Amino acid sequence: MKKILIFLFAFVSMTTFATSGEQPNVAIPISLQVYTIDPTLEIGRPHKTPIQPPLIYIEDGTLTFATPCDGCELRLVNAEDEVEYTTVISGSTLELPSDLNGTYVLEIICGDYVFLGEISL
Repeated sequence: MKKILIFLFAFVSMTTFATSGEQPNVAIPISLQVYTIDPTLEIGRPHKTPIQPPLIYIEDGTLTFATPCDGCELRLVNAEDEVEYTTVISGSTLELPSDLNGTYVLEIICGDYVFLGEISL
């Protein structure tokens, strides 16, 4: 009985210690909209087949691509509609430069499609 009480005391102490600190960072999914950039199509005309946007998460300035986006171009556009950062995606994670601060429009360009979302850094 004494061993059980010691075990329970230790367990409660560790649980309290683990939950009393700062909450760990959580990867946040980025909501993306799909648009066509094919110049032969009318603006706003829906595409006949549904295109699923990639599943992307952001945590502490690092993007994680749950859906592969290798070879696609990534752009961050600021509030003045200026492209502040651009790169070609390669791999399942991408660390964004630490000097980027504020809210950006995230553009991922893949072929005739652009996926748009908003992120805050």
